[in-house]
Amino acid sequence: MRPPEYREINNFYTLTVYEKGAEIVRMLHTLLGEASFRAGMDRYFADNDGRAATVEDFLRAHEAASGRDLAQFARWYSQAGTPRLHINRHWADGCLRLRIEQTAPTIAGQSAPQPLQMPLRYALYDGSGTALDVAPEGGDGSGLVVLDQASHELVFNGLDAPPLPAFNQGFSAPVKLHCDYSPVELATLARIERDPFNRWDALQQLAKAVLLRQSPDPRDANAALSDAIGALLDDDDADPAFVAECLALPDFDTLADAVEIIDVDALLAAREETLDLLAEDHIERLQRRYEALAGAAAGGIDGPAIAARALRNTCLAWISRLDPAVALANVQFAAATNMTDRLGALRVLVRFDAPGKAEALAQFQQRYRGDALVTDKWITLVASRPQPEAIDDVSALLESPWWIPTNPNRVRAVLGSFARMNPVAFHRADGAGYALLVEQLPRLDAVNPQVAARLIGAFESHARLLGKRAALARAALLRLRAGVHSRDAQDLLKRLLA
Repeated sequence: MRPPEYREINNFYTLTVYEKGAEIVRMLHTLLGEASFRAGMDRYFADNDGRAATVEDFLRAHEAASGRDLAQFARWYSQAGTPRLHINRHWADGCLRLRIEQTAPTIAGQSAPQPLQMPLRYALYDGSGTALDVAPEGGDGSGLVVLDQASHELVFNGLDAPPLPAFNQGFSAPVKLHCDYSPVELATLARIERDPFNRWDALQQLAKAVLLRQSPDPRDANAALSDAIGALLDDDDADPAFVAECLALPDFDTLADAVEIIDVDALLAAREETLDLLAEDHIERLQRRYEALAGAAAGGIDGPAIAARALRNTCLAWISRLDPAVALANVQFAAATNMTDRLGALRVLVRFDAPGKAEALAQFQQRYRGDALVTDKWITLVASRPQPEAIDDVSALLESPWWIPTNPNRVRAVLGSFARMNPVAFHRADGAGYALLVEQLPRLDAVNPQVAARLIGAFESHARLLGKRAALARAALLRLRAGVHSRDAQDLLKRLLA
């Protein structure tokens, strides 16, 4: 969160540092409770009004207001690496023991990791999906435990049957959590969990196990995932926007982060094959939800209308996997009365290179040619089209009047979308994707070093690429080293080539 040193300050101030900071403040709120946290904030403002304040000032104010020692909690600001929680379950004679082991990665140049203080929310569910009102030994039954040691044990006695535990509800701590759930248990959590984050996360874990072939019995895992998706689509009481979020299965970057060696072709193929099979399994449900949401989606700009459009466009994308002509998307594009539906249909037409794509793109361009932000949206669709030939589309954009290298938003729309959102084209086996990006970076580095450095970050995982892709990416970075001169770019290159 707050490294002791840096080579280039601009490369430190990424979105990540703000997201980490927000998570730490949220954890502090959970640890202290609303009243104590508010008192600590009042004390912080009163003590520091009119002067620069530090993290230490922030924590000192909360210590004074709450009477709690936050010295261990302060490690979140200085200890590198994402903590991991491993949870082992043991059931015997009406007693459930949950042993929670806290670890952290050892990072070169950093001191040995120490246990962090963190809040962990949990719940136990019985066989009918009802949350149990039961307290652990020595606990208060609040469903919140504060971890501050390398290991912690929760013991629940007097249970009639082994319950299904759920952990880190509401993402109470920013950790990587592992529990030996079976595919059926994950599917059950995705259906019964009362906490939306955990419900979503259970489905993501299950999908990841299927996509990475990590389950001992792939057939059971595939069936469990399909059942979970079916239950989600049948849940008419769930927020449609939440259902749409759950249907967005782990993307390429998420899968790549979960493996040591990145087999680009295998990951992409597994994801496409799984999505095709799920769409086939649930085509009737998808069509039902798509049609049922038509009225609500056509509404105004209130929350329910926005949520309905989110799920309806997600259903459209899944349905179109089984429709070679992508007829439904053409119909929606022609009939759309709002930007979201028009853009959702266009995304599908571009994604599947469908008949009518060129005409729809031309209409969209003409309609919104005076709006730079909307122009960025259709450019993003073109640059992120998951086909190897998308490189030609990006090259054409770079030669067109749409390319404005001095405009950061336009650079992100063209090159950022290509490098960050299009693994099919960026990681093309012949290295053409790497070459295209590297060719543009020297000029961008001279205009806006920060934007160029962010684009270089697309190569962050290049050393873990399988086969010749790793060598092609490294060769591209070595060529780039002589073409960029800013401290921002040189700092990134030094790290990536180390």
